[in-house]
Amino acid sequence: MATREQLLAWGIRKTQTVELGDGVSLTIRQMNATELTEAKAEIKDLAGQPNENLILVAAIICRSAINEDGTRIFSSDDMKTIAEEFSYERLEKLVEPVFRLNGILKEQSEQTEKN
Repeated sequence: MATREQLLAWGIRKTQTVELGDGVSLTIRQMNATELTEAKAEIKDLAGQPNENLILVAAIICRSAINEDGTRIFSSDDMKTIAEEFSYERLEKLVEPVFRLNGILKEQSEQTEKN
């Protein structure tokens, strides 16, 4: 049986450095359950709008991008700016690693296989 210390170490969120090109790199971290719930709540008012999914993507990126000290780089106020100002090419470089690290791509592919 696992000890308390083993379980706490096991539960530490993973991080990854993503090379974005042009000498720019970004450290991303898995979201915890609270952060995912907050992201979903923040976009609740956008339900049915054409850019709803894009704002959710930006919300997840905002919560996953961190500084060296582990603090978030982006605030919730940055979601709309990321969704509207980042080029598709730049956003795509973030989406796959952020979603993969957070287990979102895995969930999507499993749901596709079930259907």
